[in-house]
Amino acid sequence: MVTTVRRRVSWDRHERRGRTGDLTWANRLLLMRGYDTLSERGRAKLKRVLHTDDPTNEISAAWAVKEQLRRLLATTNVADAQRERATFNRYVSIADMPETTRLRKTIDAWWPAIATFIRTRATNATTEAANVTVKNIKRIGRGYRSGLLHG
Repeated sequence: MVTTVRRRVSWDRHERRGRTGDLTWANRLLLMRGYDTLSERGRAKLKRVLHTDDPTNEISAAWAVKEQLRRLLATTNVADAQRERATFNRYVSIADMPETTRLRKTIDAWWPAIATFIRTRATNATTEAANVTVKNIKRIGRGYRSGLLHG
């Protein structure tokens, strides 16, 4: 969602894709990192990037929604998750962008599974990773080689 907003804002602002000279484009990995994982230097850089290259504050709003979703997923019980979800929904309403609204709809649709994850901390990520590996091996066997590691 943050990447989609960043791309749209870049296109609206420059009428082109982002380039390495655009701070929000050059620092896209910084925007994906969790705030709590950034050093003081990283936090200062993030603040500078958003202040300098986000005139509409849409990237900042998308980043804040992403961070609130991280807080929601970090909860350890459903009651706390419900409170964080209410805050998440407020952030989405304040951001008022199609990308954030679409994310909220996805969270709403997947809420039963998310609540189960919060209660149990169990995922099927290992199974999904194995399935992707099997699919890639089958594609190689059929002669398809492009996009295996990148998509």
